[in-house]
Amino acid sequence: MAGKFVLAFTLVLLAAAYTSARRAHANDYVNSYYSRQKVMESCFGRQYVRDQNTKISAVRNACKAQESREQLDEPKSRTELEIQHTDEQLLEKPYFTQEMVRYLSKRALAKTSNMTCVLRELGHLDNKDELIYDSLIAEINGLADVDAEFKNDLVNSVDGCKAMATCLPLSDIAFPLTPALMRWSTFSKCHAGGVYQACIKKDLRQNAGEFELSGLGNYLSDYSDSAKMYGVIWARTVLDQGSDFLW
Repeated sequence: MAGKFVLAFTLVLLAAAYTSARRAHANDYVNSYYSRQKVMESCFGRQYVRDQNTKISAVRNACKAQESREQLDEPKSRTELEIQHTDEQLLEKPYFTQEMVRYLSKRALAKTSNMTCVLRELGHLDNKDELIYDSLIAEINGLADVDAEFKNDLVNSVDGCKAMATCLPLSDIAFPLTPALMRWSTFSKCHAGGVYQACIKKDLRQNAGEFELSGLGNYLSDYSDSAKMYGVIWARTVLDQGSDFLW
């Protein structure tokens, strides 16, 4: 009896911890999303960001509407996923049943299919699911009301992240995405960081009066002023984190 009480109490604590973790994760997501939106609005302009969000939402909805995949059915009974068996049955029954494996594979296929549909409709993927880098650069060059150095930073990000994505040894990576989508995933994460860096440098140029770059002497002499200011900010941030931050 005592053993059952301890087990029940432990399960209650685990459930409470799981709920708390999910709530914290949701809060972190909201904070991150809102902060990201504000950075992009400050960098690209509020109207441009809203237009892009509207465009992407419309494409997502269109891709969902034209999906022809079969309906995903939940496992017939939740008891298949819950511990409702004796010890002997648990040892005999696979954890991932045939029904669950089929369900998960259908969900993964549906998610990747929707993702590729959106990217194709936006003009970023060709019919072989390869990134069309020229279209990204064309979009950058078409940006209005931004300075040339900002555009150049964005183009450099595309070029650098393209080099990173295309050199991946994908044949040796065990991952449930196709090689093309792995390259897209790697590129998009890299380029997101490049866009943030370009936006920071753009903001620094607007606040150049806060920096006396003559203090650098010959250090970073081959770099632009915005790159030097970014270097100063980077150094301040790293040094504030302590000596272990780099290792």
